Amino acid sequence: MTRVASCPSCNSYQSIRLNESQLSCIKCKKKWGILCIHCNIGQLVKKNTQLECTHCSKPQSPSQLTYIIKNRLHVDATNRCQYCNSPTLSKKSSNITSRCFDHPNCANQAHLFDAPKKQDPLVFLDFETTGLDIGQECIIEIGACKVDEDGKEYFFQELVKPTGPIKPIISKITGIDDSMLTHAPKLHYVLDDFLAFCGDANIVAHNAQFDVPWLLVSILRHQFKVNFSKVLCTLKWAKQIEPGKRSLGALSKKYNIGHENAHRALADAVVTKSLYDIYVGSNETVPFEPVDRYLAMSEKIVAQCSDFTQP
Repeated sequence: MTRVASCPSCNSYQSIRLNESQLSCIKCKKKWGILCIHCNIGQLVKKNTQLECTHCSKPQSPSQLTYIIKNRLHVDATNRCQYCNSPTLSKKSSNITSRCFDHPNCANQAHLFDAPKKQDPLVFLDFETTGLDIGQECIIEIGACKVDEDGKEYFFQELVKPTGPIKPIISKITGIDDSMLTHAPKLHYVLDDFLAFCGDANIVAHNAQFDVPWLLVSILRHQFKVNFSKVLCTLKWAKQIEPGKRSLGALSKKYNIGHENAHRALADAVVTKSLYDIYVGSNETVPFEPVDRYLAMSEKIVAQCSDFTQP
């Protein structure tokens, strides 16, 4: 039985379990059947180690199903992959455009049929917060896109409960208001899941001077382990090679990167990943820095603001 999501019925955090061919909430006990990804008509039923559709009889891997539900992706059985004719996945609210259901084996990118080159796993990170003061404000959303050593993408997006109401200016910028955070989990639980999601992947952020100390301060306060060793700031990188404005919004316009949901964490993280791909393709060196550069600053913030901790 696999944990896949929070419950849409009772709002319990990470309480939905995938058990064979059924979703169920361990808190409110509500259950859901699962429609076939391929035809969107038949129900999925267990058959040996796979799931199979009662209508089209096509198999469905439980791991792929878990991936779709966990990342809250929209399945489109009409708009199909041009290479293998599989359904496509998308998440328009986070700039995750249509990609093959078997992503990244196809992903509408022919070069991915070549033998993949192993790479260090990366997590493209963005936080939305109640303000700019890392020591005294709260994280209200964590969004990230992880690319593993084989080039496969995974997504993380969770709202987080702050210690108090959100300022109107923050709601105006992010679109996140108090009503959206009523049932949001506490930072400790989300951070625990997020660090498990990251593993030992290194961190990439646009303005890492902001996001990485937020992450490290939270890790230190909640006594978790720092598992990453390197950080890349795409803003700093842009300042080395770009004239003019280098904000994420300005660069997304320059390079025609879809960014319709600016200032939501996962949307910004996905744009950061796209910008990184552009820079990597046109530069010989990638300017990673050791995490120690950010750790010393974060330890100082924790010491100076010891009277505040977001639970």
